[in-house]
Amino acid sequence: MKVGKVLLVEDYPMLQAGITDALKFFFGESTVVLVAGTVAEAEKLFAEHSTDTDLILMDTCLSGTVTFDLTRKISLVFDGMIVATSSVEDYLPKMKAYGCTHACYKADLHAFLKDLANQAN
Repeated sequence: MKVGKVLLVEDYPMLQAGITDALKFFFGESTVVLVAGTVAEAEKLFAEHSTDTDLILMDTCLSGTVTFDLTRKISLVFDGMIVATSSVEDYLPKMKAYGCTHACYKADLHAFLKDLANQAN
């Protein structure tokens, strides 16, 4: 899978930086990573970049707000890969039911991205 632009929906700054670094490591330094820390930011960035975004990494909970509705809204118009990321086991199957194509524990995200990048080669 070629990944040129990613929408990263994540509210923790340390994870935002770490995931961005991992994306650039696995998919190349030219990978554009759009970071949204709130539902409103995610909606705005998705509206502006939905046609040229290749991958969405969707945290399941942003500052106490579960992203089920946002996921459903995006999945209705986005035909690319939407990956639910969570530390809460119960959220992952729910996120898939709301439209995520894949689900991954945050602790396993590095390996998931590595595997995804290897599929592209």
